[in-house]
Amino acid sequence: MKKEFDDLNEIKLKIKSSLRTLELEPDASPDEIKTAFKKLAKIYHPDVAAPKDAWRFQQITGAYSLLKNLNFLENLDLDNLKLEDLENNNFNESAASRDDKADASEEQDEASASAKAKSNFKDDEAKAKARNKNFELKLDKILTRCEDEINNYINKSEEISKRKLEERQQELKDNIIFRLNSQLKEVRNIAIKRTGNLINRDDVRQTLINLILNHDLDSETSRLIEMLPMNDDTRERIASSVCEKSENFSSTLIIKLLDLRNLNNLNLELIERYILCASPENLSLILRYWPKNKILSETALNNLLRSDDANILVPVLSSIKQNFPQEALKHNKRILELSAHESPAVRAWCRMLLPKQDL
Repeated sequence: MKKEFDDLNEIKLKIKSSLRTLELEPDASPDEIKTAFKKLAKIYHPDVAAPKDAWRFQQITGAYSLLKNLNFLENLDLDNLKLEDLENNNFNESAASRDDKADASEEQDEASASAKAKSNFKDDEAKAKARNKNFELKLDKILTRCEDEINNYINKSEEISKRKLEERQQELKDNIIFRLNSQLKEVRNIAIKRTGNLINRDDVRQTLINLILNHDLDSETSRLIEMLPMNDDTRERIASSVCEKSENFSSTLIIKLLDLRNLNNLNLELIERYILCASPENLSLILRYWPKNKILSETALNNLLRSDDANILVPVLSSIKQNFPQEALKHNKRILELSAHESPAVRAWCRMLLPKQDL
Protein backbone atom coordinates (compact mmCIF):
# COMPACT_ATOMS: atom_id res chain seq x y z
CA MET A 1 0.00 0.00 0.00
CA LYS A 2 2.91 2.24 0.80
CA LYS A 3 4.32 1.65 -2.61
CA GLU A 4 0.99 2.48 -4.25
CA PHE A 5 0.33 5.53 -2.14
CA ASP A 6 3.62 6.85 -0.86
CA ASP A 7 2.19 10.02 0.48
CA LEU A 8 -0.86 9.85 2.70
CA ASN A 9 -1.05 13.64 2.92
CA GLU A 10 -1.31 13.83 -0.86
CA ILE A 11 -4.29 11.50 -0.71
CA LYS A 12 -5.96 13.66 1.93
CA LEU A 13 -5.49 16.73 -0.23
CA LYS A 14 -6.90 14.93 -3.27
CA ILE A 15 -9.97 13.86 -1.33
CA LYS A 16 -10.59 17.36 0.03
CA SER A 17 -10.00 18.92 -3.39
CA SER A 18 -12.37 16.45 -5.00
CA LEU A 19 -15.06 17.27 -2.45
CA ARG A 20 -14.69 20.98 -3.22
CA THR A 21 -14.79 20.28 -6.95
CA LEU A 22 -18.11 18.47 -6.58
CA GLU A 23 -19.33 21.14 -4.13
CA LEU A 24 -19.81 18.55 -1.34
CA GLU A 25 -19.42 18.43 2.41
CA PRO A 26 -16.71 16.17 3.94
CA ASP A 27 -19.33 13.68 5.15
CA ALA A 28 -21.11 13.26 1.77
CA SER A 29 -22.72 9.89 1.09
CA PRO A 30 -22.13 7.85 -2.10
CA ASP A 31 -25.57 8.85 -3.39
CA GLU A 32 -24.78 12.50 -2.79
CA ILE A 33 -21.42 12.07 -4.60
CA LYS A 34 -23.13 10.48 -7.60
CA THR A 35 -25.92 13.07 -7.67
CA ALA A 36 -23.44 15.94 -7.49
CA PHE A 37 -21.37 14.46 -10.33
CA LYS A 38 -24.41 13.99 -12.58
CA LYS A 39 -25.58 17.51 -11.90
CA LEU A 40 -22.22 19.12 -12.74
CA ALA A 41 -21.52 16.77 -15.68
CA LYS A 42 -24.72 17.87 -17.39
CA ILE A 43 -23.63 21.48 -17.05
CA TYR A 44 -19.97 21.14 -18.13
CA HIS A 45 -20.11 18.24 -20.62
CA PRO A 46 -18.24 19.18 -23.85
CA ASP A 47 -21.42 18.68 -25.88
CA VAL A 48 -23.18 21.29 -23.79
CA ALA A 49 -20.63 23.67 -22.32
CA ALA A 50 -18.36 26.12 -24.12
CA PRO A 51 -14.89 24.89 -25.20
CA LYS A 52 -13.26 27.02 -22.54
CA ASP A 53 -15.02 24.91 -19.84
CA ALA A 54 -13.63 21.55 -21.04
CA TRP A 55 -11.08 21.46 -18.21
CA ARG A 56 -13.89 21.79 -15.71
CA PHE A 57 -15.52 18.56 -16.96
CA GLN A 58 -12.18 16.73 -16.67
CA GLN A 59 -11.80 18.08 -13.15
CA ILE A 60 -15.30 16.89 -12.19
CA THR A 61 -14.71 13.44 -13.72
CA GLY A 62 -11.40 13.03 -11.88
CA ALA A 63 -12.95 14.05 -8.56
CA TYR A 64 -15.78 11.61 -8.99
CA SER A 65 -13.39 8.80 -9.93
CA LEU A 66 -11.57 9.28 -6.64
CA LEU A 67 -14.53 9.72 -4.32
CA LYS A 68 -16.93 7.07 -5.61
CA ASN A 69 -14.66 4.28 -4.30
CA LEU A 70 -14.83 5.63 -0.75
CA ASN A 71 -17.97 3.75 0.17
CA PHE A 72 -18.17 5.17 3.67
CA LEU A 73 -16.81 8.64 3.25
CA GLU A 74 -19.26 9.98 5.83
CA ASN A 75 -17.47 7.83 8.47
CA LEU A 76 -13.94 8.94 7.55
CA ASP A 77 -12.01 11.45 9.57
CA LEU A 78 -9.96 13.25 6.93
CA ASP A 79 -7.84 15.05 9.48
CA ASN A 80 -6.78 11.71 11.08
CA LEU A 81 -6.92 9.54 7.96
CA LYS A 82 -4.90 6.31 7.97
CA LEU A 83 -4.04 3.87 5.23
CA GLU A 84 -6.08 1.24 7.07
CA ASP A 85 -9.14 3.42 6.63
CA LEU A 86 -8.62 3.49 2.91
CA GLU A 87 -8.10 -0.25 2.81
CA ASN A 88 -11.24 -0.81 4.89
CA ASN A 89 -13.17 1.38 2.40
CA ASN A 90 -11.87 -0.68 -0.51
CA PHE A 91 -10.05 2.32 -1.95
CA ASN A 92 -8.05 1.26 -4.99
CA GLU A 93 -6.73 3.62 -7.60
CA SER A 94 -6.80 1.06 -10.36
CA ALA A 95 -10.35 0.09 -9.56
CA ALA A 96 -11.24 3.71 -9.44
CA SER A 97 -9.78 4.16 -12.87
CA ARG A 98 -11.76 1.24 -14.28
CA ASP A 99 -14.99 2.29 -12.65
CA ASP A 100 -14.33 5.81 -13.69
CA LYS A 101 -14.19 4.88 -17.32
CA ALA A 102 -17.44 2.99 -17.05
CA ASP A 103 -19.18 5.72 -15.12
CA ALA A 104 -17.66 8.40 -17.28
CA SER A 105 -18.93 6.59 -20.33
CA GLU A 106 -22.33 6.28 -18.72
CA GLU A 107 -22.35 9.93 -17.72
CA GLN A 108 -21.07 10.93 -21.13
CA ASP A 109 -23.95 9.05 -22.70
CA GLU A 110 -26.36 10.78 -20.38
CA ALA A 111 -24.78 14.15 -21.15
CA SER A 112 -24.90 13.39 -24.88
CA ALA A 113 -28.54 12.45 -24.54
CA SER A 114 -29.14 15.64 -22.60
CA ALA A 115 -27.29 17.67 -25.22
CA LYS A 116 -29.30 16.00 -27.96
CA ALA A 117 -32.48 16.73 -26.05
CA LYS A 118 -31.43 20.32 -25.71
CA SER A 119 -30.57 20.45 -29.40
CA ASN A 120 -33.95 18.96 -30.24
CA PHE A 121 -35.56 21.44 -27.90
CA LYS A 122 -33.79 24.29 -29.68
CA ASP A 123 -34.91 22.91 -33.03
CA ASP A 124 -38.46 22.60 -31.76
CA GLU A 125 -38.20 26.10 -30.33
CA ALA A 126 -36.95 27.46 -33.67
CA LYS A 127 -39.78 25.68 -35.47
CA ALA A 128 -42.26 27.05 -32.95
CA LYS A 129 -40.89 30.55 -33.51
CA ALA A 130 -41.20 30.08 -37.26
CA ARG A 131 -44.77 28.87 -36.84
CA ASN A 132 -45.53 31.83 -34.57
CA LYS A 133 -44.02 34.21 -37.11
CA ASN A 134 -46.12 32.71 -39.89
CA PHE A 135 -49.16 32.93 -37.64
CA GLU A 136 -48.39 36.57 -36.85
CA LEU A 137 -48.02 37.33 -40.57
CA LYS A 138 -51.34 35.66 -41.32
CA LEU A 139 -52.95 37.40 -38.36
CA ASP A 140 -51.54 40.74 -39.53
CA LYS A 141 -53.04 40.17 -42.99
CA ILE A 142 -56.38 39.24 -41.45
CA LEU A 143 -56.34 42.29 -39.18
CA THR A 144 -55.33 44.55 -42.09
CA ARG A 145 -58.18 43.18 -44.17
CA CYS A 146 -60.59 43.62 -41.26
CA GLU A 147 -59.34 47.17 -40.71
CA ASP A 148 -59.85 47.98 -44.39
CA GLU A 149 -63.35 46.54 -44.24
CA ILE A 150 -64.11 48.56 -41.11
CA ASN A 151 -62.76 51.75 -42.72
CA ASN A 152 -64.84 51.09 -45.82
CA TYR A 153 -67.87 50.54 -43.63
CA ILE A 154 -67.17 53.75 -41.70
CA ASN A 155 -66.69 55.71 -44.93
CA LYS A 156 -69.91 54.33 -46.34
CA SER A 157 -71.67 55.10 -43.06
CA GLU A 158 -70.28 58.64 -43.12
CA GLU A 159 -71.43 59.06 -46.72
CA ILE A 160 -74.87 57.77 -45.80
CA SER A 161 -74.97 60.02 -42.73
CA LYS A 162 -73.81 62.99 -44.79
CA ARG A 163 -76.41 62.28 -47.44
CA LYS A 164 -79.10 61.92 -44.80
CA LEU A 165 -77.94 65.17 -43.17
CA GLU A 166 -78.07 66.96 -46.50
CA GLU A 167 -81.53 65.55 -47.13
CA ARG A 168 -82.58 66.64 -43.66
CA GLN A 169 -81.16 70.12 -44.19
CA GLN A 170 -82.88 70.36 -47.55
CA GLU A 171 -86.14 69.29 -45.96
CA LEU A 172 -85.65 71.81 -43.15
CA LYS A 173 -84.78 74.55 -45.63
CA ASP A 174 -87.86 73.85 -47.74
CA ASN A 175 -89.98 73.86 -44.62
CA ILE A 176 -88.52 77.21 -43.49
CA ILE A 177 -89.01 78.79 -46.90
CA PHE A 178 -92.60 77.58 -46.95
CA ARG A 179 -93.26 79.07 -43.51
CA LEU A 180 -91.49 82.36 -44.30
CA ASN A 181 -93.99 82.79 -47.10
CA SER A 182 -96.92 82.28 -44.75
CA GLN A 183 -99.55 84.99 -44.38
CA LEU A 184 -99.56 84.50 -40.62
CA LYS A 185 -97.05 86.61 -38.70
CA GLU A 186 -96.76 83.98 -35.95
CA VAL A 187 -95.83 81.27 -38.47
CA ARG A 188 -93.28 83.58 -40.13
CA ASN A 189 -91.68 84.39 -36.78
CA ILE A 190 -91.36 80.70 -35.90
CA ALA A 191 -89.63 80.15 -39.26
CA ILE A 192 -87.21 83.06 -38.66
CA LYS A 193 -86.39 81.67 -35.23
CA ARG A 194 -85.50 78.27 -36.78
CA THR A 195 -83.57 79.62 -39.76
CA GLY A 196 -80.14 79.78 -38.15
CA ASN A 197 -77.20 79.49 -40.58
CA LEU A 198 -79.58 78.68 -43.42
CA ILE A 199 -80.03 82.45 -43.75
CA ASN A 200 -76.77 82.47 -45.72
CA ARG A 201 -78.31 80.21 -48.41
CA ASP A 202 -79.36 82.19 -51.47
CA ASP A 203 -82.95 80.96 -51.60
CA VAL A 204 -83.55 81.45 -47.87
CA ARG A 205 -81.98 84.91 -47.97
CA GLN A 206 -84.16 85.95 -50.89
CA THR A 207 -87.26 84.64 -49.11
CA LEU A 208 -86.44 86.78 -46.07
CA ILE A 209 -85.92 89.80 -48.32
CA ASN A 210 -89.38 89.25 -49.81
CA LEU A 211 -90.82 88.94 -46.30
CA ILE A 212 -89.34 92.32 -45.28
CA LEU A 213 -90.54 94.01 -48.46
CA ASN A 214 -94.06 92.58 -48.31
CA HIS A 215 -94.83 92.87 -44.60
CA ASP A 216 -94.53 95.54 -41.95
CA LEU A 217 -92.04 94.52 -39.29
CA ASP A 218 -93.15 94.69 -35.69
CA SER A 219 -90.70 94.72 -32.80
CA GLU A 220 -90.75 90.91 -32.38
CA THR A 221 -90.03 90.21 -36.06
CA SER A 222 -87.28 92.85 -36.10
CA ARG A 223 -85.66 91.33 -33.01
CA LEU A 224 -85.68 87.84 -34.58
CA ILE A 225 -84.09 89.16 -37.79
CA GLU A 226 -81.41 90.96 -35.76
CA MET A 227 -80.48 87.66 -34.08
CA LEU A 228 -79.88 85.78 -37.36
CA PRO A 229 -76.20 84.73 -37.86
CA MET A 230 -75.68 86.56 -41.17
CA ASN A 231 -72.28 86.65 -42.81
CA ASP A 232 -71.11 89.97 -44.32
CA ASP A 233 -72.27 89.12 -47.82
CA THR A 234 -75.76 88.11 -46.68
CA ARG A 235 -76.09 91.18 -44.44
CA GLU A 236 -75.12 93.62 -47.20
CA ARG A 237 -77.34 91.90 -49.78
CA ILE A 238 -80.35 92.09 -47.46
CA ALA A 239 -79.57 95.68 -46.43
CA SER A 240 -79.23 96.78 -50.06
CA SER A 241 -82.46 95.04 -51.12
CA VAL A 242 -84.69 96.41 -48.35
CA CYS A 243 -83.37 99.98 -48.18
CA GLU A 244 -86.64 101.44 -49.44
CA LYS A 245 -88.42 100.02 -46.38
CA SER A 246 -85.83 101.25 -43.88
CA GLU A 247 -87.97 104.23 -42.78
CA ASN A 248 -89.93 101.86 -40.58
CA PHE A 249 -86.98 99.82 -39.30
CA SER A 250 -86.02 99.85 -35.64
CA SER A 251 -82.74 101.51 -34.74
CA THR A 252 -81.23 98.19 -33.68
CA LEU A 253 -82.14 96.59 -37.02
CA ILE A 254 -80.52 99.55 -38.81
CA ILE A 255 -77.34 99.01 -36.78
CA LYS A 256 -77.43 95.28 -37.59
CA LEU A 257 -77.97 95.66 -41.36
CA LEU A 258 -75.41 98.45 -41.79
CA ASP A 259 -72.97 96.95 -39.26
CA LEU A 260 -72.53 100.46 -37.83
CA ARG A 261 -70.52 99.30 -34.83
CA ASN A 262 -67.80 97.97 -37.15
CA LEU A 263 -66.29 101.38 -37.91
CA ASN A 264 -63.39 99.90 -39.88
CA ASN A 265 -65.61 98.21 -42.43
CA LEU A 266 -68.43 100.65 -43.14
CA ASN A 267 -70.06 100.58 -46.57
CA LEU A 268 -70.46 104.36 -46.96
CA GLU A 269 -72.28 104.10 -50.26
CA LEU A 270 -74.93 101.84 -48.71
CA ILE A 271 -75.14 104.03 -45.60
CA GLU A 272 -75.79 107.12 -47.74
CA ARG A 273 -78.71 105.32 -49.37
CA TYR A 274 -80.13 104.67 -45.90
CA ILE A 275 -79.55 108.30 -44.90
CA LEU A 276 -81.84 109.41 -47.72
CA CYS A 277 -84.56 106.88 -46.79
CA ALA A 278 -84.31 106.75 -43.02
CA SER A 279 -86.71 108.20 -40.51
CA PRO A 280 -85.49 111.31 -38.62
CA GLU A 281 -84.70 109.16 -35.62
CA ASN A 282 -82.65 106.67 -37.65
CA LEU A 283 -81.04 109.52 -39.63
CA SER A 284 -79.71 110.98 -36.41
CA LEU A 285 -78.49 107.51 -35.40
CA ILE A 286 -76.70 106.90 -38.71
CA LEU A 287 -75.03 110.33 -38.73
CA ARG A 288 -73.65 109.70 -35.25
CA TYR A 289 -71.73 106.72 -36.68
CA TRP A 290 -70.61 108.56 -39.84
CA PRO A 291 -66.77 108.81 -39.79
CA LYS A 292 -65.46 112.33 -39.19
CA ASN A 293 -62.86 112.20 -41.94
CA LYS A 294 -65.48 111.34 -44.58
CA ILE A 295 -67.80 113.84 -46.30
CA LEU A 296 -71.33 113.08 -47.37
CA SER A 297 -71.79 113.23 -51.12
CA GLU A 298 -73.05 116.46 -52.68
CA THR A 299 -76.27 114.73 -53.74
CA ALA A 300 -76.97 113.44 -50.24
CA LEU A 301 -76.36 116.84 -48.61
CA ASN A 302 -78.55 118.63 -51.15
CA ASN A 303 -81.41 116.19 -50.61
CA LEU A 304 -81.17 116.46 -46.84
CA LEU A 305 -80.92 120.24 -46.71
CA ARG A 306 -83.89 120.52 -49.07
CA SER A 307 -86.13 119.19 -46.29
CA ASP A 308 -88.09 121.54 -44.02
CA ASP A 309 -88.43 118.91 -41.27
CA ALA A 310 -86.57 120.12 -38.19
CA ASN A 311 -86.13 116.51 -37.11
CA ILE A 312 -84.06 115.98 -40.27
CA LEU A 313 -82.36 119.37 -40.47
CA VAL A 314 -81.03 119.43 -36.90
CA PRO A 315 -78.95 116.20 -37.11
CA VAL A 316 -77.75 117.16 -40.63
CA LEU A 317 -76.65 120.68 -39.63
CA SER A 318 -75.09 119.28 -36.47
CA SER A 319 -73.14 116.69 -38.49
CA ILE A 320 -71.91 119.38 -40.93
CA LYS A 321 -70.67 121.50 -38.04
CA GLN A 322 -68.95 118.64 -36.21
CA ASN A 323 -67.64 116.45 -39.04
CA PHE A 324 -67.15 118.55 -42.22
CA PRO A 325 -67.71 122.30 -41.53
CA GLN A 326 -65.97 123.22 -44.80
CA GLU A 327 -69.06 122.00 -46.64
CA ALA A 328 -71.11 124.84 -45.12
CA LEU A 329 -69.70 127.35 -47.65
CA LYS A 330 -70.91 125.22 -50.56
CA HIS A 331 -74.45 125.27 -49.15
CA ASN A 332 -74.30 128.80 -47.75
CA LYS A 333 -77.39 129.97 -49.63
CA ARG A 334 -79.64 127.17 -48.31
CA ILE A 335 -78.26 127.51 -44.78
CA LEU A 336 -78.98 131.26 -44.93
CA GLU A 337 -82.58 130.49 -45.90
CA LEU A 338 -82.87 128.00 -43.03
CA SER A 339 -81.59 130.61 -40.57
CA ALA A 340 -85.16 131.96 -40.60
CA HIS A 341 -86.67 128.53 -39.90
CA GLU A 342 -89.44 128.33 -37.34
CA SER A 343 -87.43 125.83 -35.28
CA PRO A 344 -85.09 127.51 -32.76
CA ALA A 345 -82.74 124.52 -32.98
CA VAL A 346 -82.45 124.84 -36.76
CA ARG A 347 -81.84 128.60 -36.50
CA ALA A 348 -79.18 128.05 -33.83
CA TRP A 349 -77.21 125.53 -35.92
CA CYS A 350 -77.47 127.77 -38.97
CA ARG A 351 -76.01 130.74 -37.05
CA MET A 352 -73.08 128.57 -36.03
CA LEU A 353 -72.43 127.61 -39.67
CA LEU A 354 -72.90 131.02 -41.37
CA PRO A 355 -70.10 133.61 -41.63
CA LYS A 356 -70.57 136.60 -39.35
CA GLN A 357 -71.18 138.98 -42.28
CA ASP A 358 -74.21 136.90 -43.30
CA LEU A 359 -75.86 137.01 -39.90
